[in-house]
Amino acid sequence: MNKAVYIQTAEKRDLSAILNLIKDYERYDVEFAKRYHDIYFSKNKITEQDEVFVAKMEGKTIGVIGFKSSVTGSGLVSCILSHC
Repeated sequence: MNKAVYIQTAEKRDLSAILNLIKDYERYDVEFAKRYHDIYFSKNKITEQDEVFVAKMEGKTIGVIGFKSSVTGSGLVSCILSHC
């Protein structure tokens, strides 16, 4: 049976799960990621173009992705998916 994965805009309540995913993937990035997400969620964005999305399956956060659009185009900042 396939389980549905939902992509949605990250919310402040997702921060702990986001940091756990990052820690599992790249332990040394957690401190930087925490600073970034603290700013992102307190001011809503680092820049107007920043977006953070989470992937959820059965209510559990299984992925996080950062996206930044710019005048010269758009780009994927980072993408981390847990082992499902």
